[in-house]
Amino acid sequence: GITFNSASGILTIPATSQAISATLSTAIKIDQIAELGEKVNLVLSDAIGTKVTALDATANAIVAITDTPPPTFDVSSATSVSEGATASFTINLSNRSTATGDYTVMTKLEGTGTGATKAILGTDFNPLTQLSLDAASIKAGVTLDVNGVLKIPATAASISNVILSVAVTKDTLTETGEGMRLTLSSPTGTNVLLGTTVADIAITDVHMH
Repeated sequence: GITFNSASGILTIPATSQAISATLSTAIKIDQIAELGEKVNLVLSDAIGTKVTALDATANAIVAITDTPPPTFDVSSATSVSEGATASFTINLSNRSTATGDYTVMTKLEGTGTGATKAILGTDFNPLTQLSLDAASIKAGVTLDVNGVLKIPATAASISNVILSVAVTKDTLTETGEGMRLTLSSPTGTNVLLGTTVADIAITDVHMH
């Protein structure tokens, strides 16, 4: 009932039937758990019929279940970017099934650092918008709304990686220790999980002359 649909009962092959075999099927369910060694066991017992005297060794059949990794959101990036350049975050949706609908994940971009050296969103780097998405994702119908929700629709079958570009401001200040952080949370979609949820990029100070 949890891993597969259970089935039990009496299989009857009537005397009028020309069949000498029957096929029994059960649906194997996809879950969010990494599992190895699972099996389905079918046992025949209490055979009754003319000239049926006993069950042979094949009255017990075992089918191994191959684990299917669930869809998973991960985020990655380069470790650093210079002022005046563009940083990129890559959001990956692995093991997706386009038959199960849309997938979404919440994104949050914020500055990192301490005190006066903390990077400020909107001052040291631009916020994320729909235009932050790479061209292929936009063409496929991927969206990023004003609340930071990234949506990969079922129709975007070709998209597994979404690249978010962030322009970094080049200023006249001497700053060390600034950075950016993109965090993923609250995924939606059939059996979807979160993998790597945080990516950090250090901002390298570049002095203007």
